[in-house]
Formats: sequence, structure tokens, C-alpha cells
Amino acid sequence: MEFDHPARHTLDNLGQLERELAQGPISLRRAIPIAGQLTSHAHPSARNVIALLRDNARHSDILAHAAKLARCDETVRRYFQLEAFPRAQLERFYQPEGFIFLRKGSGSRKLLVIFTTMFNNFHFSNAVMAAMLGRLDCNLLFLKDGTLFNYHRGVAGFADSLPAIGPAIGRLAHSTGSDRIYMTGFSSCGYAALYTALTSPCHGYLGFSQPTDMRAGSPLEPPLYFTPDVRAAVDPAHLVDLKPLLEADDPAMLRTFVYAERNEHDASHVLHVADVPHVQAIALPGASHSTVEELGATDAIVPMFARLIAG
Repeated sequence: MEFDHPARHTLDNLGQLERELAQGPISLRRAIPIAGQLTSHAHPSARNVIALLRDNARHSDILAHAAKLARCDETVRRYFQLEAFPRAQLERFYQPEGFIFLRKGSGSRKLLVIFTTMFNNFHFSNAVMAAMLGRLDCNLLFLKDGTLFNYHRGVAGFADSLPAIGPAIGRLAHSTGSDRIYMTGFSSCGYAALYTALTSPCHGYLGFSQPTDMRAGSPLEPPLYFTPDVRAAVDPAHLVDLKPLLEADDPAMLRTFVYAERNEHDASHVLHVADVPHVQAIALPGASHSTVEELGATDAIVPMFARLIAG
């Protein structure tokens, strides 16, 4: 069950986006999704498409969206510029399967594990996130699953099932001298990230707009792409309500969840666990699903992860 979407972060899709820009002027309607995609890549053309929106749109929501994208563009390009990065080295970041381990030159004993989404990003591209999080004193491990299974069948070349991911992280951490492990997930990958954080050693967790209860018959809706066909193809033993695991978790380990207050689906999943004493739930009042984009507009991503690994 491969996942295919034009907004997925692959070099082929990025090339298609660039060819579309090269063909000439784009419509205002088309500029809305393209501006967001370009910003997520830290692409140099993002500012031109954002300007098209700002100068031609009349609807207040579109103008507000353009203003937010302009702030995001300014932020991400302080950390990373796509055009300045060697193209041959982009393949490892845009390959939608497998894993990337980035060792901190200072010899840090901390490991931050980033579960990437079905779109092969963390809203922003993996290369952008590596540049941002590379400012922190920790090693980085990017995990990727480019299928509709959302890590329930593991990570290619790393682990062959969801419950095998935690032990695989532990082995890598041990082999690289990391004795403090932190994890993060966003959207489609959030359930697998939190499941792993609660079933293997994890000293801090930060989740964005994510599911917390995937059991059959749950009153909470599953993610958009987690269809009955996908559910039928994965082990039901690992589709559970994670609240009991959170309640039994070490209360010294803070688990933080950021959610969009306007998004009923995201809010319901976080509010489901928000009464657990050692859970911190952070609502972003003006955000839609992409809380990571919202935080990018205020350059709040790196400070939030800095607080995560401080524990």
C-alpha cells in the first residue's frame, strides 16, 4: 500500500513543481497550494509565489495565509536554503523509505528520534528539519515509512514491525553512545511515535496534531488515510488506546502535545489524554492541522525542541 500524492516530498515531485513554475504564470487558485509547498522545501521561489498571493488576493483568509507563509519562509531560510544545498546530497533526505542518522560533532549522548510523516517530511522537509534541529546538542535519527501503514510494518532496513522499532532505536543509541532518547511525531506518524515512546526507553516526547487512540470502535476518528483496508492489513494488537499506557508511564517523563484548537479531530485526540497528570497539552488557537507550520511562522520550533531535550 504505497502512498502517492503530488505534495509528497520526493525529488520527482519537487522537479515537477519546479517545471510547473518554469512554464509561466500560475493562477491565483493554484498559487495557494504551491506557495505552501515551496515554503516547506525552503525553495527560493517561495517568496515570489507568496507575493503573488499578497498582491492579488482579496479574501482575508488568503491574505492571512500569505502573511503566515512569508513569516515561515523568512524563518526556514535562516536555517536552510534549498538552492545552496548540493543536489546530489538531497537524495538521502528526499528518499521516502529507511532512516537517516546524523551524529553531532560534539559527541552528544542525547538522541532525538524524528518520525516523519506519510508525506516524507515534518511539514517542513527533512533537510530543513535537519538544519533546524542540528542547532541542538543531540544526535538525530530520522525514521521514514512511505506507505499507508504508518510504521505498523516497521521501517525499511531498520525494523520489521511497529513493536520492533523501539528495540532498534535502543540498539542504535547504545552503539553510538547515546543514553538519553527523545522522540517526536506529527500527524500521520504521531501514533507510532507515541506508541514507541511508551513501550521503549524514552526520556521525553513531543507530539504535534496526532492521534492517541486507534482501537477499533474508538469514539475518536482515525487519521484520514487510515482506511478500513489499511486497518485490515495491520496487526490489531498494536491498534490501541494509548491513554492507559500514558497513565502507567513514568510521571517524571513529561509528554507534550501541541494541537490546533480549530481542528476538531486533532483536538479530540489530545483532549482525550490531557487529564493525565504528566501530560502537557498546548493549544494553538488560530492554527489548522499543521501546527508545525504555525510554530515555524514564529521561529518557535527550535526552542520547543531545546526544551524537550533539556530534560
